[in-house]
Amino acid sequence: MATLTFEQPKHLAFVQKLEADIRFNLSDSCAQGLYLDELIALQPNALQGVNLGYAPIQGAFLLREQIAKFHSAGLSTPFNAEQVATFCGAQEAIFAVMSSLLSPDDEVIVFTPCYPSLAHLPTVLGAKVHTIALQASQKWQYDIDALAEHINERTRLIIVNTPHNPTGTVLSAQQAERICQLAAKYSCYILADEVALHGYSAEQPLSSLFSEYDKTIHLGVMSKSLGLAGLRVGWAITQDRELLQNMLNAKTFTSICCSAVDEQLARVALLHSEQILAQNNQQIRDNIAHFERFITAYAGLFSWHAPQAGSLALVKFNHAMPVETLAVALAQQQHTLILPSSVFDLAGNYFRLGLGNKHFAQGLARLSALIDEQDLYHSP
Repeated sequence: MATLTFEQPKHLAFVQKLEADIRFNLSDSCAQGLYLDELIALQPNALQGVNLGYAPIQGAFLLREQIAKFHSAGLSTPFNAEQVATFCGAQEAIFAVMSSLLSPDDEVIVFTPCYPSLAHLPTVLGAKVHTIALQASQKWQYDIDALAEHINERTRLIIVNTPHNPTGTVLSAQQAERICQLAAKYSCYILADEVALHGYSAEQPLSSLFSEYDKTIHLGVMSKSLGLAGLRVGWAITQDRELLQNMLNAKTFTSICCSAVDEQLARVALLHSEQILAQNNQQIRDNIAHFERFITAYAGLFSWHAPQAGSLALVKFNHAMPVETLAVALAQQQHTLILPSSVFDLAGNYFRLGLGNKHFAQGLARLSALIDEQDLYHSP
């Protein structure tokens, strides 16, 4: 029997190798988080009566009920609590989905750049991965024609991330409908990575575009739009009861259950999600405006497409210096992090920009200081 070989995700490995005291993160994928006392202040008696035994494997019913309501925003047919399973973050949910679905010789299609495990984990499980690269020349829009070329009878899973990490692109309803039609033709599953779905949107609020397809697994988490990464709660929603049970079986070999305290605090946050999201989304708008002023000040040195939704975008560094070199210098000299696009399997002189943090302006000031110290603006 072959040994499963896991690699640390490239973005985490990159940060560890920096060996720098990071104080500001310009590539943070999360919205601005609350402090514990701020969250409890929204419901002061939130932790009274919480039993510190094991939580239910599927997750506390009242939390699952709130997740179903939260993830059903804008849908004509809402989800229900029985379709929801909680996990210790989105990564555990991804592991449970893939280990329940994939066998050797299955094929997976994923759009890149992407969160590293979405492309790597299927290969660990023996599946073949086809990647479809989003292109800057197309403003990072999804290429559904390329999906149609790659999909076949062996395709088991299509992975779609919207809003997209790290480009900030969103799918249109027409694109999603075509993806569902292709999936239905070959009877394959769709993993709809919707971890940033309910956060900032440049236009109208977003809702799931895949809820009508019965072989969709919807992925959500407390960390992205809500900014509550310290609450290790993610979830998967599916109409496929057998698949849901298999995912819970997989969970019993990892965490068994989430923290009862985390689940209760997650429920409080979801009960007050409108307030939290309004605050976080305004921070993103403010930071977008701040970055627009920044790239105007350094005209030509950077270029980008502002995100259609979510808190992430890709920025091109228009300089002969490799962006990896810039990232190392910024970390070591200015204690500020940017993640080069190579850690997300995207070639080119790009880095991921996170727009959710309240310390964003301070991080940009550190980047400005490095540019000025090394005279990068006036050098080739």
